[in-house]
Amino acid sequence: MWKISKNGRHSWLYGTIHINHVTGLFPGPKVRHALQNSTILALELNPNDAKTQAELAQLAQAGAGQVPPQLQSRLAAQLAAVCLPATAEQAIHPSLLFASMSVLGLRAQGLEAEYGSEQMLLALAQTGKQRVVALETPTIQMNALLGPELNVSSEDYELALQQLESKADQAQALKIVKAWEQSDFTTLTQYAKWCDCLNTPAQKASMQRLMAGRNPGLADGIAQWHRQGASVFAAVGSLHMVGRKGLLFLLAQRGFKIERIH
Repeated sequence: MWKISKNGRHSWLYGTIHINHVTGLFPGPKVRHALQNSTILALELNPNDAKTQAELAQLAQAGAGQVPPQLQSRLAAQLAAVCLPATAEQAIHPSLLFASMSVLGLRAQGLEAEYGSEQMLLALAQTGKQRVVALETPTIQMNALLGPELNVSSEDYELALQQLESKADQAQALKIVKAWEQSDFTTLTQYAKWCDCLNTPAQKASMQRLMAGRNPGLADGIAQWHRQGASVFAAVGSLHMVGRKGLLFLLAQRGFKIERIH
């Protein structure tokens, strides 16, 4: 967590984790105190908003059902391994399908999306009567996830399957969770060096869309709410903080003083 100050007032920037152990679900006293003394909880999206959920579900269907015939049996095996029906590949875009399988595969490690930071923060905000706002729209987030081309090549499909079959995706997720649990920001800042996820042009383009491409809009949203006089508790995925294109750097460019809360 960081305190971000400008114009004699301060807000907060909190790096979240979207999948977690139950032991990490409840935030510590400094985080709770910061949220309780804020007027707004700003999230990437509000997962409890019915309209947001409906828009995400509709957008997720674009590009579904692109399984290369030669990979059909391997995909079916991975779907069965996480207890998803074979028809799931006809329901959502392949990128979202593989992300869902990756998350579900981590249940054996005690990790659940329901234990992610946002759900508990929302519950605390409801108790404290903080207003909940979204820094993005479903369209912005889904465009970042799916990219401008809805088609997925056989090569990208093969690579995604290999990640699932080798459990390389699980090793990456476990390292991120461990770093978050230990407040090991150094490991997170070195993510590009160890993630083994920037090996192809498609992977690099995806990372650009998901992180650096969204960060200016997130920073502008936080700055706008702060400028309007709100004390903002902005909770955004921890990897968005990293590097010269991360939120810490962008908010400093926008005139904020940044202080790490240990």
